[in-house]
Amino acid sequence: MTTGSVAAFLGLITLRMQGHYLPLATIAWGISLFYVFGNTPALGGNTGLTDIPALRLFGLSSPVHGPSPTSRCLAWG
Repeated sequence: MTTGSVAAFLGLITLRMQGHYLPLATIAWGISLFYVFGNTPALGGNTGLTDIPALRLFGLSSPVHGPSPTSRCLAWG
């Protein structure tokens, strides 16, 4: 809900731009959000969130270091 309202707000501001200002504003929002999320400690900064447990599907956990044949079979069915 919050994400949608923030996106709608930024979209309304950006779409009011005309001409070459529209792509410039879009690029500016992208760069500013990249730096905001990259420097926010609550979101893990540029390294991302840590201490997330491995995915478990039907009692099997996902591999830590690259895909295994079992996970490839599960992914491709």
